[in-house]
Amino acid sequence: MPARRLRFPIRRLSGVLLGLGWLAVGVVSLAPAELGAKAGQSERRSGPRKKPTIETQYKQATAAYQGGKFAEAARAFRAILKAYPGHEPSRIHLGRCLYRLERIADAYQVFSGVTLDSLDPETSYEYAQASMSQRQWEAALEGFKRIPKGHPLSDLAGYYGAITALNLKRYAQAEVLIDNAVVLPTKLIKSRDTYKKTIVELRHREEREQIERQKASDIEAMKHETKQIIAKMRDPKTAKERGDGESRAQTPDDGPEAPGFIQIPRELGLGSDFSLTTFNYNGRRQDQARSIANYAWITLAPKPPSPTSGLALTARAENRAKSGQEPGLSPGQTEISLKEAVDAALPLSNDRVRIGILDLKAWTEAPIHRDFHLGLAGRGYAALADFRSDQSVTAGGGEAFASLAAGDTELKASAGSYQVWGTNRLQLKSWLEGRVALSTPLISDTSLVLGGTAVQYRYQNALAEGPDFDFGASAKLAINLPRSTLLGTEGLYLYSRGFRITQLAIADFVTFDQTSLTGRAFFEWRATSWFRLEASGFVLRRRFEKLIPGDSDVTTSLEEAWPNFVSKSQVLAEVAVPF
Repeated sequence: MPARRLRFPIRRLSGVLLGLGWLAVGVVSLAPAELGAKAGQSERRSGPRKKPTIETQYKQATAAYQGGKFAEAARAFRAILKAYPGHEPSRIHLGRCLYRLERIADAYQVFSGVTLDSLDPETSYEYAQASMSQRQWEAALEGFKRIPKGHPLSDLAGYYGAITALNLKRYAQAEVLIDNAVVLPTKLIKSRDTYKKTIVELRHREEREQIERQKASDIEAMKHETKQIIAKMRDPKTAKERGDGESRAQTPDDGPEAPGFIQIPRELGLGSDFSLTTFNYNGRRQDQARSIANYAWITLAPKPPSPTSGLALTARAENRAKSGQEPGLSPGQTEISLKEAVDAALPLSNDRVRIGILDLKAWTEAPIHRDFHLGLAGRGYAALADFRSDQSVTAGGGEAFASLAAGDTELKASAGSYQVWGTNRLQLKSWLEGRVALSTPLISDTSLVLGGTAVQYRYQNALAEGPDFDFGASAKLAINLPRSTLLGTEGLYLYSRGFRITQLAIADFVTFDQTSLTGRAFFEWRATSWFRLEASGFVLRRRFEKLIPGDSDVTTSLEEAWPNFVSKSQVLAEVAVPF
């Protein structure tokens, strides 16, 4: 094979070298441009892609959801939430996807992180159904309540909302919701009627139980209030809190008035009192009487079955000595307590006498309302002088009372009947009485008590002296001072009327109208819880308004027989130890 001929024949060595030099220059000059172009092309082919924005991702996920591709949409919404955990629209749609995939528990977990205000009615219904399936009744009820009336889901929301409220025992709310469930699928109508009947029955039962609980609560509150009052009555240091001007509990000398929520404590006591009484007849002091008494008592009060009832028995021994002249009773003289009525009827053979007394008290109260009470009280009283049966007097009776309170103001009223018998059960006197008292605080540590009385007397003893009727009005002002002291004053106006057989030689009987005005000042000091000291002054002014027969001789005889002005001072000391 013949040799090929070169296109560029080489003629000399210098020419070869020169040609190679020009070739190298061309290659070098072309290499950078070509390499740069190739590098640019390579960079454009393998450069980084742009990442899709959240808007793009959300649009793609929403498109999948609207296309019914709930699993794909759920994955897309999860991817968004992974990158942007606070994107609430994606969380709402993820919950709806899971709900449609019947992954109810997962849907509830997603919905629980959603703000309810951002949900539309349909999503609220799905949120409520998911919460209901997990027995989250509060959340379910809130979801059902957010569906407005008139919405296509409102009837179903009412039906399932009623079931939710029923589980929460909110029967009134359940009844309202079940009434809104009108248009329902056929399979739910029968169960709706059953639920409605059950809800109504449960609501009525709840109302009855609430009424019973309220009654029980009121009774417990009144019992607690009564116990507090009793504790204050027993504690002398609480006199300022009581505001009634009285700083001690009832003693054996107290009158037959209603106990007024006072429990008599069991106690053992000793006492002594001294009194000086002066009697004046038309300005002439004629008679004086002194009396000193030493006494001891014991009160037994068994624990009552309730704080509003009680029983107390007091045994008292008294040694009494008198001196001076004490006139007979005025036709209008009245006794303000059962003890004084017995003392007036007790026949005494001499000026020194020993007296034994038994005093039985019983009462019960019914709290009609927290501020209104009704009650019954009874009392029996027996006195025996010098241990002689022919010098004995007994008395007894009972009354009904009521109390109405408004704040610190209290109104009390009572009506009672009492009798006094002498030796051989001879009835001496009986009376019917009605009392009313209004107590109220005025200013700090000061109290005022206003009262009224009406009494009708009957006498079996022809020689008994006294009125047929009494009508009285009273006022008492008391001030609690420091160091357990009490200072007070009281006044009583009494109108008496009667027809009396007398022992006057000049007149066999008199008919009279009489007025009496009484004033009293007292001071009490309780040094300790078991010792008290009391000092008091008393004045009484009587006046005959009408007298038949009214001639001067009868008037003079009556004025000489009965003093028209009486003054009395008394000091009393007592020691009482509860046990």
